[in-house]
Amino acid sequence: MKGDGTAKRYRAECGVVCRVKCAVLRAVRCAVKCGAVRGEGGLCARGEPGREPRCVRDETR
Repeated sequence: MKGDGTAKRYRAECGVVCRVKCAVLRAVRCAVKCGAVRGEGGLCARGEPGREPRCVRDETR
């Protein structure tokens, strides 16, 4: 893996990964790479009508 474009690519993929997980499991933790890159835990939040599911900060801790 290259050190340069990797983090940026992961950030871009985060939304896609989250969307796919949401479709399958309703509400799950975002992919590890998503949380690791952003430096925070993430939850997959189902989007409101007309909006896509997205990674959100886990504020339960």
